[in-house]
Amino acid sequence: MKLPKFTLPPLSIHCWGGIGSQLGAYALFSELREEGDRHLNFVLHSSGVTRRDDSDFRTLFPNASYTFIDDYNPKNQQVLPATNLLSNLRNKSSYISRGLIRRILDITRIVVFSEVKSSKDLMPWTIGVRCTYSNLQVSKTAVLEIDTSLRNWAASIKGQIHSEDEFHIVCHYRLGDLLGLNTKTYVSPQELSLVIEDIERRAKASNILILTENPEFAEKNLINLLSKEFSISSRNPEVLRVLLLGKKAPFFIGTNSKISIWICLLRAQNMMSYKSTFLPKQMKQSLQNIWPDCLTFVDFF
Repeated sequence: MKLPKFTLPPLSIHCWGGIGSQLGAYALFSELREEGDRHLNFVLHSSGVTRRDDSDFRTLFPNASYTFIDDYNPKNQQVLPATNLLSNLRNKSSYISRGLIRRILDITRIVVFSEVKSSKDLMPWTIGVRCTYSNLQVSKTAVLEIDTSLRNWAASIKGQIHSEDEFHIVCHYRLGDLLGLNTKTYVSPQELSLVIEDIERRAKASNILILTENPEFAEKNLINLLSKEFSISSRNPEVLRVLLLGKKAPFFIGTNSKISIWICLLRAQNMMSYKSTFLPKQMKQSLQNIWPDCLTFVDFF
């Protein structure tokens, strides 16, 4: 007797977060798409600590098929993936029972809320993934796809961005919400200045560009620490331009940020020379988890 063919249920990959998290979720989507054995839905959400949008993702992947759900609610951050079944449960249950439902779904891997390290963490019956993707193992194929999309975007705006030869040292200095958080910290201006000065001495590099969400803080605290003048971005520089400038620079200094991690991956993809990419040592374990081969291209300070 011929057995009926088993069809895997559709799988929805959900992402709450900015473009750094969205690229992580898309890397998982890309990996599962290559396996090609089930229908996939890619879902971006606006909710989070702050309202998020899909503008950078849509610009980078203009032909991608995905759903954007505007569900931002500052009073309720614990949301379940938006499937009909889970929406009904959410609407009809108390906060405690919602937590219990979430725990059961995660343990059985019907919906995955815990950290995903690779597609192997998912089961054939998994219907949804909702996590941070911070330690997801990223394939070279996914990085290449993102790199190609960034190249295509750069070609479409040619002449509207700084030449990659204009700046020898590009630093992505994440500050933003880190300035007001007690649980996280930012790289100190003193530490950053030591890395910049070391590069200047060893490589005779000049033309420094600081990309940051808080240029006033960065300029005030770096101006007396650096021996050479530097350029600084306007507040909240466009993320895709940050990725492109960081990827192309002869020397790149990252800080504790997912965007800095992605720049390191893109530079490794393009075989940038050793000791031209710098990250804080507290980011080493994250990079080890995401793409171990990338460590060859990064110097930690």
